[in-house]
Amino acid sequence: MCGRSRCRYNSKVTRAALELELYFILIQGGLPMTFPEIVKTTLWDIIDEMSRLLSSFVKNPDKDFIRKRKLDFKKMMHLIISMESGSLNHELLKFFEYDSSLPTGSAFYQQRSKLSVSAFRHLLKEFNLKFPLEKFRGKYYLIACDGSEFNIARNPNNPDTFHEPNGKSLSGFNMVHTISLYEVCSRRYLDLEVQPGRLKNEFQAICNLMDRYAYGGSPIFIADRGFSSYNVFAHAIENHVDFLIRAKDLNVQRFLGVEALPDKLDTTIELILTRTQSKKNINIPKKNHNTAIFVKT
Repeated sequence: MCGRSRCRYNSKVTRAALELELYFILIQGGLPMTFPEIVKTTLWDIIDEMSRLLSSFVKNPDKDFIRKRKLDFKKMMHLIISMESGSLNHELLKFFEYDSSLPTGSAFYQQRSKLSVSAFRHLLKEFNLKFPLEKFRGKYYLIACDGSEFNIARNPNNPDTFHEPNGKSLSGFNMVHTISLYEVCSRRYLDLEVQPGRLKNEFQAICNLMDRYAYGGSPIFIADRGFSSYNVFAHAIENHVDFLIRAKDLNVQRFLGVEALPDKLDTTIELILTRTQSKKNINIPKKNHNTAIFVKT
C-alpha cells in the first residue's frame, strides 16, 4: 500500500524506546530487562493505573468491582488479554494455575459484563502511545482502514447479528462486523469499531475513528471504495487529516461532471452541499461553475 521499497519496518530502537528501557532498568535496581519484558511490564502498568480510575472503565461506577473478588478489575483485564482459543474452563484453569478454588464460568461472565468498551479502547491507545509509531518519509503515518466479519456464538434471538440458514449454514449463524485502523509502517492496530453484522455502517465507523484519532503527527487515512462518501471526506477535513480513498468510476464522473474519465486525473473541484432543491440553490453553482449536491435529511 505504501510501496515495497519505501515503507519497510524500522527495527532501530527509537530514542523514546531507549528512554523507556533506561527507566525500567532504574526501577528494577539496575537489572536490565529484555524488550518483551519492557512491553509486558508497560501493559500491566497501564492496567494498574486504570484500576485506580475505575469509574471511567465500568458501566456502573457506584457498584462495579467494589467488592473484593478473585476476578477483580485487574485480573479480568489480564485474563481477557491473555486468553487463547481454549474453552473458558480451560483458560480459567491455566490463568489460576489449576487452583481448585478457581472462579466459575458464570462468575467470569458476570464480571465481564461490568467492563465498559472504553476500558479496552483506552488500554490500546495508551499502550500505543508508550511506543512511538514509525513515520513514512519522516513525517506521515500511513493508516489503513478496512472491515472484517467474525462469527460469534449462535443466538437466534439476536436479530441484529443472526443470519438465517442458507446454503453455507444449515442452522444459521451470528456475526459482527469490525472496522479497524492499522498503521502500515509500524504494523500496529490503533483503534477499532465493532458493529452488529446486520447493522453495519462503514461510513459511520470510519467517521468515528477519525473523530477519535489521538496519535498526532500527519496521518493519511487510506481506505477502499466502500468508504467513499461526502460525509467521510468532511470528517477528515474537519479533523485536519489527509485521506486517500478509492471511489467508483461512476462517483468520480459525477464529482467532475464528465461522461468519461481520462487515463490520468489530477484536478481540484468545488462542491456546494445543500439541504433544499430550490431554484436559488440550483442556480448558484451554474454562475460559479461549481456542482450542487442535494443532501437528504
